[in-house]
Amino acid sequence: MPIARQRKERGVTKHDFLAWVDAGQEFLAADSFSRSFFQVVGPRLRDAAEQILPDQLPIGPVHDDFAPRNVLLAADGRVAVIDMLEEWTGCIWEDISHFLVAIGANKLQSISGGRAFAEGSINGIREYFLRGYYGNQAIPLAALAVYETQATLTKWAAWIYRTRNGKGWRAALRRTPLGNPFRWYAKYVEKCLRRAEQACEETLQSTEMPPQFSAEGAP
Repeated sequence: MPIARQRKERGVTKHDFLAWVDAGQEFLAADSFSRSFFQVVGPRLRDAAEQILPDQLPIGPVHDDFAPRNVLLAADGRVAVIDMLEEWTGCIWEDISHFLVAIGANKLQSISGGRAFAEGSINGIREYFLRGYYGNQAIPLAALAVYETQATLTKWAAWIYRTRNGKGWRAALRRTPLGNPFRWYAKYVEKCLRRAEQACEETLQSTEMPPQFSAEGAP
């Protein structure tokens, strides 16, 4: 889609992403479990982003709530995306990763600790979505892993925001391990970070490989 003039920019550079990591650490410090977790995760996410993300990110219109609930399939096979504010221009990986997290860390899956849907089914849907999105192009899995981490932490922060000023038994229940998806989000973040860090290791190893020679000794 073309970039409309009325849209404001956000998150269009690697520097913007790193600034988000720093701000997220301050916000998540409001919750004791989140604080201890992010003290470990934050530096890992920052290091992965530094190595994987280009200085200037691929940008386009940002939906801001790109999820299966906002995608409709018409009777003639056309796919329509609804509920787009068309307010922001930002990194296209943000929306793609938001959709992936909406599949793998949806509310039912999070609350049930991953028991609602089989992992094989989730992975199959992810692969189908990504291949449909990118077609024959190479899928930037490492960059998407970084942005999936961001999307998951954003959901985590939203949960904290909703319960921070809550009162009564409902708010208390949400703050308990049984009443919120924090632990599933932690597992999901760890999975995303491992994918990103593995990509960094593979890149480092490929750059350190010595020249290959034939059996005759010629390059």
